[in-house]
Amino acid sequence: MLQDVLQNRVIVFVCAVLCTCCSPSQKNLDEARSDNVSQQNMTNYAQSDDPLLRVATAENTNTPSEILAQLAKDEDEEVRRAVAENPNTSIEILGVLAQDKNQLVRDIVASHESVSVEILTVLAADSKWEVRLSVAVNNKTSVTTLQKLIQDENEEVKNAAAKNLEMRK
Repeated sequence: MLQDVLQNRVIVFVCAVLCTCCSPSQKNLDEARSDNVSQQNMTNYAQSDDPLLRVATAENTNTPSEILAQLAKDEDEEVRRAVAENPNTSIEILGVLAQDKNQLVRDIVASHESVSVEILTVLAADSKWEVRLSVAVNNKTSVTTLQKLIQDENEEVKNAAAKNLEMRK
């Protein structure tokens, strides 16, 4: 009986150590999201093997542009999505993300408040109608691009482009 209790305690201890070593602590996640995270820690979190820390870093509005540029090329689509959602992501980085293989990332770029007319024009030709729909409803989309989207094969995209044009009159 005592041996079973000791064995269970050893297993619990080993699991606790492994969880601590292999996943970010709540403290690290909180710091990565914090306004007070140091530049060095932010750099470390952006290079972490743990995607949760990289996502938290990408979401932080104080993350410097050079770190966001690095994270925009991350293998994990959730990290790239977080970069696309960050309101401080630069137009240059949004241009990179506009070519992302993941539709949701491109869709978020099309809805970003800082997206350029040029990026919207490129995204208007996206293979996914959901991305084109985001372009059609964006107030920054040029009249020329909206006129092209009125001819789209998807009814929702057509209607959204027509509505956007009508609101401008």
